[in-house]
Amino acid sequence: MDLLSGIQSSPKRMLVVVAHPGEETFPLGALIDRYSKYAVLVGLICLTRGTSDPQLARSRETELRKAARTIGVSQLYLWSFKSPLAEADNNELTARVVQIIRLLQPQVVVALSPGADADVTTVARVVASAVPAAADEHRFSEHLAKGLPLHQVKKLYYLTSPLPPDDAEAQDEYYPPTTVIQVAHSVRAQRGAWAEYLSRAADIPAFEQSLAEQAGKAYLHLLQGTPSRRAGQPFEEDLFAGV
Repeated sequence: MDLLSGIQSSPKRMLVVVAHPGEETFPLGALIDRYSKYAVLVGLICLTRGTSDPQLARSRETELRKAARTIGVSQLYLWSFKSPLAEADNNELTARVVQIIRLLQPQVVVALSPGADADVTTVARVVASAVPAAADEHRFSEHLAKGLPLHQVKKLYYLTSPLPPDDAEAQDEYYPPTTVIQVAHSVRAQRGAWAEYLSRAADIPAFEQSLAEQAGKAYLHLLQGTPSRRAGQPFEEDLFAGV
């Protein structure tokens, strides 16, 4: 069985895209673990090594690989784009993400919502462009020549905050969330994954504060796709609902 056939034999597939090592765990770790435990094949793209220091970059790669295994990532793609990502070739970034979408054929794609971090914002914008491009025969047709089929992602989500913006006048188009996933049973795995990041020990207080704010839930905003809520429920309760 070739890689493409093996991947596509998994009935449910999710792709998570982040800018830096660690973001797959803080804040996404419990969400990834929750779905990997439900037999979802989870692919992860990390676009940078998170640092320009070669020695630290090697440490971050090791930490990322260990953390990804802890939370059940099936396919890891660690790239070496440099920060700031806004200065990278946007077409190349998009093409690379489209290629993985066409390879994995995920029904669901998740990224962090645009925010204070410039690289995270760039990744969010790239993913929002890559999802429709993956289904367009006129975009990156060289993939088709290599045997990668077009693919229509069913749902694209941004992870968002359970809390409104600190500034009452701030506008956040991804708040309030459309989707709330129960992840309490996966917080232990998330903590285990974060423990692999020895180089980020200074961020432990922020990590614990984030867990307290989330209170065993993951909050997301459906950017592309059709929401599917149970009757009488204000939020979606499953990323794959309606897929």
